[in-house]
Amino acid sequence: MTSSSSSVDSDRFQFAEMNIRHTGNMTRTITMVRRAIRMGYDSIVINTDVGQLTQDMASLLQNYDIVAVRPADEQILQTFSRKGEFVDIITYEQASTSVSWLFKSKIIMQCINEGLTFEVTYADALKDSSQRREVLSNARQLMLSTRGGRGVVIASGAEAMIDIRAPYDAANIAVLFGIRPENARRLVSGNARKALLRAESRKTLKAGMLVTTVEEMPGNLVKRMNAIEKIMRIPEFRAQLQNEKDERDEEISLEKIERLNYKIASEKVAADVEEFCDVEWRRCEKLLEEIGIQNARNVGLGYPVAGVVG
Repeated sequence: MTSSSSSVDSDRFQFAEMNIRHTGNMTRTITMVRRAIRMGYDSIVINTDVGQLTQDMASLLQNYDIVAVRPADEQILQTFSRKGEFVDIITYEQASTSVSWLFKSKIIMQCINEGLTFEVTYADALKDSSQRREVLSNARQLMLSTRGGRGVVIASGAEAMIDIRAPYDAANIAVLFGIRPENARRLVSGNARKALLRAESRKTLKAGMLVTTVEEMPGNLVKRMNAIEKIMRIPEFRAQLQNEKDERDEEISLEKIERLNYKIASEKVAADVEEFCDVEWRRCEKLLEEIGIQNARNVGLGYPVAGVVG
């Protein structure tokens, strides 16, 4: 897992260098940052590798603006697609030959729809031909899985000044990864800006509300609404919903009737018990009078228990 620090000025923002690696030499890192600024980048992300993700790292991650992870397999990526609130960027070993989840387009798009960003870096492709081949192959597959680079940023991943390229040069490298030339700029601009703003909002906001017209709603919400409308046009589905509503209303009515009947029955039982006790008491008084005890009610005798007398 890698964590990074960054800054973005939304009013002046054009390009972002999303990955300059800090390897422990602060002087070298600062020199690379200054070089990137002179090349035309408005926002610089400094990458520090903090190792494996563990449960006791929550306080450490609060020191960073951006959290990037390298999922080892499809299952971990699936988890991020559902619970990726603390993650901003998903990346991988660029020259690896075993990044199997790059072919899981459905899961990758789920992550993007949740606001996560995928990262491609090109520094490894500048070193030797074997690494270049793997970097190109992996990047092309990611572009296919993200339907043309949706939610993808391109960065240098530079450890030395020679690995950094200017924004438009980086965009041209993205064309080698399979991106159409007219769409390449967004990988160092628009997509990068979205990633930075999401990371910033993650540290400042816990919730938000979107107020917009139906025409400007996010595509995934519009698709859900359209799907519901299409289903509601099916007569059988509407009839089934109405039947379920009628059955539910009937169950509620029956429950109310049962409660009312129970109340009436309870009151009737109480009246019957009272009447029974009065009858039994009069019978007891009659028996007591026969044996010479008068005014039994006044000598402390209460209602008899049913079945005792007689």
